[in-house]
Amino acid sequence: MTMKTIDNSMLRALIEYDNGLDVYRPPPKLSLIEWADKFRRVAAKTSASPGHWRTSSQPIAFGPMAAVFDHDTDTISIMAGTQILKTELLINVAAYYICQDPSPILFVQPTQNAAQSFSKERFSPTIEATPALRNVIELPKYRDGDGVWRTAITLPEEIYTPIARAVLDELVERGLTARPAEDDRRPGIV
Repeated sequence: MTMKTIDNSMLRALIEYDNGLDVYRPPPKLSLIEWADKFRRVAAKTSASPGHWRTSSQPIAFGPMAAVFDHDTDTISIMAGTQILKTELLINVAAYYICQDPSPILFVQPTQNAAQSFSKERFSPTIEATPALRNVIELPKYRDGDGVWRTAITLPEEIYTPIARAVLDELVERGLTARPAEDDRRPGIV
């Protein structure tokens, strides 16, 4: 049996080929807490404590974030003071599924104005601040009335795709409920 030698250029080509295959590898299996602690960034535009998300700095977040993957849990309801945890939790959940388990996600706000405000003032800055999200979401740009370039997320008027995940915010204010049909209870629906 003869043995072939590989020169340095051939070895470099093989390494580059193998590195190129990374785009086809699925992301590592992480919990919501692990993903947020590793990848999530809090935008300076949205927080007095911008930078790397640390679940340990919000101990109250552990329970709800862990419950998202509890197979015995189908609905998570949070009653919390203003600006405590809820919005960041919802952003973490949506961001996790965007990056880890891409599927149609419906993010519901109580009103059209609230949805537009959330999109522009909270979620778009989060995408801009979080490289893992920037790599998979391209924000359209537009000029506002002052000629400043802005970003926005928009949805078509009618959504024709089945929704795999639903993230619902401030439903009680509008007299809505988040109870799935008995035969449609699946883990991961928030």
